[in-house]
Amino acid sequence: DLSASIGEAGNSWGEKNIALAKKAIEICKRHGKMVGTATLLTDEKTIQMFLDMGLTMITCGADWKHILDGARETYSALRKVIK
Repeated sequence: DLSASIGEAGNSWGEKNIALAKKAIEICKRHGKMVGTATLLTDEKTIQMFLDMGLTMITCGADWKHILDGARETYSALRKVIK
C-alpha cells in the first residue's frame, strides 16, 4: 500500500500517508476521475472518513467475513428453534 512505498509500512493511518492520499484524490478529481478504495473495516467512522476525503467508491469488508457473519446468523436462528 501507499504506506509501504513511503517507508512507513503498516502505518496506513499515518499523517504523511493520509496527506498523500488526499493529494492523489484531489488530482484525480480535478481530472474527472472516480476515486475509490477497498477496506476490510466496516465501521461508520472509517466509512465517513473516506467519504469526507472525497472518495466516490468504497468497498467495505471481505467476502469471507460477510459469508461467515451470515452463517453465524443462520446458526443462531437455528439454535433458537431447535433445542
